[in-house]
Amino acid sequence: MNILEIYSLAGKETKHNEDKIGFHNNMVWLMDGATPMQETIKNAYNSDAAWLVHFIDEEFRKNAILGLKTCIEKSLKNTAQYYESNLCSNFDLK
Repeated sequence: MNILEIYSLAGKETKHNEDKIGFHNNMVWLMDGATPMQETIKNAYNSDAAWLVHFIDEEFRKNAILGLKTCIEKSLKNTAQYYESNLCSNFDLK
């Protein structure tokens, strides 16, 4: 598989792009982080939705070598653990 170009724009010029496209060997993923869980959360990515897709993308990139099923399982488990340990009280979702 040859990736020729990746292009993604935020809905507004003043808004951080909450979408993420990633790939590794023969795996490709696209995540749409358009719906924030809470409007009041601000972080380096400007929203919790943007943080989530970027964090999962990083996990997918680290775990892609393990194969699709294991990659997804491990990446989502690591994301949930990080969220619960570091961010859950900030998002007030429990």
